[in-house]
Amino acid sequence: MSKLKNFILLIIVALTVVACGVSKEDIEQEVRMAVREKLNEHNPDPAIWVTDIALIEQGENRYTGMITISDDIMGDGNSETHSITVLCDGESFVWEITE
Repeated sequence: MSKLKNFILLIIVALTVVACGVSKEDIEQEVRMAVREKLNEHNPDPAIWVTDIALIEQGENRYTGMITISDDIMGDGNSETHSITVLCDGESFVWEITE
């Protein structure tokens, strides 16, 4: 689990720009994939999974919520839950995970 925590600490202020969907569910799915890709880019054994993400729209283009990251795809292994903020303009998004 310490590897997972180290990766999360490395990207506390990670910003990623990629295509963004229209619905909240589309945004959650895109963020899920972007976070997993970012966490695993420094991991020679890509075994870090986003097992849950829940966003709430806070205003125009701004979402906040919780994200659960695990070393097991089913979420049965070691997992951590963190706050996440997502800004989306309809074409791209940026995300930030905080402790």
